[in-house]
Amino acid sequence: MAFKTPLITGFALASLAVAPAFAQGTTGTAPDAAPPPPGATAGAAPTPPSATMDTALMSMTVDAIEDMDVHGADGQKIGEIEEIVRGPDGLMAVVEAGGGFLGIGGKNVLVPMAQFRMEGERLTLPVTEEQAKSMAEYTEGQGGYAEVENDDLALSEAATRP
Repeated sequence: MAFKTPLITGFALASLAVAPAFAQGTTGTAPDAAPPPPGATAGAAPTPPSATMDTALMSMTVDAIEDMDVHGADGQKIGEIEEIVRGPDGLMAVVEAGGGFLGIGGKNVLVPMAQFRMEGERLTLPVTEEQAKSMAEYTEGQGGYAEVENDDLALSEAATRP
């Protein structure tokens, strides 16, 4: 009988010591949870454009980027930059995806500027034309976005000016 009491006490103390470590491991986000889409992090300040935007793009003017062809992950043309807009999630490009003949049949989609890269003289986006076409359609003024009116601004400036 005398041996059982210290043994039970030892198990009880060991259980208490392990409980906080177990509780710490069960809080937070599930490991298989998908990351939030760009700009959708709750309560977080927007990432400064200089931290994520391609440096070659940052020095280009709004005018130089508008009407540029956009090439996808497979190297094929997937659309064209229609305009640069600024809103709650920062600087975005309105891309006419799958433009078809004379722009008929395409749709405008909103893409964060941080997703674009300059590869030589080509503006690239890591999606295919089909993926671009499947993005939600953007209509002018939607979600508080407004066109950057000063076409002479570099993108780095356009991202920070009101």
